[in-house]
Amino acid sequence: MIQGWLVYNTEDTIKNSYFINALITYAKASEINLKLVLREKIALGMEENVLSIAYEGKKSLPQIVINRSRDSFFAKHLEIMGIRVYNAYRITHLCNHKARTHQMISQLGIPALNTFFYSKRYLDLETAQISFPVILKSATGHGGQEVFQCINKETIKKYLNLIKDDEFLIQQRCDQPGVDVRVFVMGDQILGAIKRESMNDFRSNYSLGGTAKRYHLSQENEAYVQRIIKHLKSDFVGIDFMINRQGAFLFNEIEDVVGSRTLYQYGQIDTAKEYIHYIKNTVTHLR
Repeated sequence: MIQGWLVYNTEDTIKNSYFINALITYAKASEINLKLVLREKIALGMEENVLSIAYEGKKSLPQIVINRSRDSFFAKHLEIMGIRVYNAYRITHLCNHKARTHQMISQLGIPALNTFFYSKRYLDLETAQISFPVILKSATGHGGQEVFQCINKETIKKYLNLIKDDEFLIQQRCDQPGVDVRVFVMGDQILGAIKRESMNDFRSNYSLGGTAKRYHLSQENEAYVQRIIKHLKSDFVGIDFMINRQGAFLFNEIEDVVGSRTLYQYGQIDTAKEYIHYIKNTVTHLR
């Protein structure tokens, strides 16, 4: 039986309990012993010039890890030790930093809103050329958190105090705020797409009260997604696009630890089952 870890931060385990239990159940049926492991209880180090891992004070070494912690340093440590990680370090490092993601997208010729990358250490708002309204985002935020709509430079100063990260983005606001499409991708396959809308918030996140429904991609939009898939080479991610008033897709971000409740509810796709099936097919060499 393949020994695996399903790694989460403690605070994320409650809201993801259904997905966690489903992954563990499907894994068992596929001869994978998947254990829920809390990132806070894992110790990484180097002893006698060899990297080490301990969980709850005991040395341990799984064969595979589903990393849902957003910790790219942790993923890199595992990979150096020869452990197969889903998603890999490269994906976690890239997709959990919005500025890095936009740098990558700029190379692929995919439309996106004007977006500027800043650090609190290197910020001169007085000389910054900003056309309001804009969206202020933490570079490492997720789930619609630390995202603010700003109408002037004073608003930016106010909300910057609420952003924990040193790095942040200032982005042109879409002319149709509160509407986006999340495309769920597993390996090189598109599982499905969900359109999310909010009538009372510029953020469309389902977890923040937005509505959701199944969405069918046009050939042009699917081509954008395929271009990202080919370049990214990820295991399981969500690719988000805003939609302007003309109906055109504008790249927004990529979720490494993607929530898939909407796809399960509105797309009738069991993402936990699909993910374990995908993992089983990619770790056959460990049997």
